[in-house]
Amino acid sequence: MQTAALNLETLAQLDPELAELYAELLTEAVQDCKARPHLQKARTVVLSLSMVPVEDDPEDVCLEWNVGLKTPSSVKTRNPKRGPVRARRSKTDQLQFDF
Repeated sequence: MQTAALNLETLAQLDPELAELYAELLTEAVQDCKARPHLQKARTVVLSLSMVPVEDDPEDVCLEWNVGLKTPSSVKTRNPKRGPVRARRSKTDQLQFDF
């Protein structure tokens, strides 16, 4: 088993489906801009990470995540199937997880 610091580069290691969903929503946002260029409103792709402390171990947190796309006409939220994941605090206060 390997350990990695939690950052944008390692999210795909945490959950490959999360990276796929994020890429899909980016594509949908670009396609919506292309299909409706006259609509000058933002298309927003959001990645949300929530963490809750683990009561019996202050060095650990539970992580949950989702991704979403907000267009002028709709809001889509997609939750990968995996989660929550337990991560631990490093000496430099970074989160680390095993994969």
